[in-house]
Amino acid sequence: MDTITITIESELKAQAEALMAQLGLDLDTGIDLFLREAVRCHGLPFEEPNATTYAAMDDAVHDQSMNGPFDSVAELIASLDA
Repeated sequence: MDTITITIESELKAQAEALMAQLGLDLDTGIDLFLREAVRCHGLPFEEPNATTYAAMDDAVHDQSMNGPFDSVAELIASLDA
């Protein structure tokens, strides 16, 4: 095993530690998982949102083009098929 040292903002570290704790992990394990996944996929282990996703996020922020709530799964499926 090797040791790495990184410098990050204190607030970011606290937020990351809290998130990892909610997931039942410590920060070292979370960082290890991130690095392993980056190596596995030969890049960053997440995709940048595409134009459709950005548009949907913008709609959500402005409460536009929103569907629901639904009273049943059938109603949800009908909305998706529309």
